[in-house]
Amino acid sequence: MQESSRSSAQSQAEKMFSTMGEYLRSELTASTHDYELLEKMNRIATEKYKEMAGFAGSMSAFMDNVEEKHQELNLHLAQIDEVLAGVSELERVVAALDDYTRDLEKRFDTLLR
Repeated sequence: MQESSRSSAQSQAEKMFSTMGEYLRSELTASTHDYELLEKMNRIATEKYKEMAGFAGSMSAFMDNVEEKHQELNLHLAQIDEVLAGVSELERVVAALDDYTRDLEKRFDTLLR
């Protein structure tokens, strides 16, 4: 009986070690799949960040170009403001000359009568 009890214990131990081996293999397989998935996610994130860096670089260049054009535009707007100021001054002078001319016409008409 001792032999059968020993054989049963040995059989149970072998079954336990076999089951434990299968469990550890499946845990390692799950960990391997997790690491493979993490590696894939990291590759995708790296590509995405490269795209974003390229886009940010393009936007920076675009903004530099826009700023340059804005400065050029401000220069032209300042020139337009100067021209408008000159035109306003000319309109004021023309109005004054017009008034003076009317006054002279009236005086001339009075002298002719």
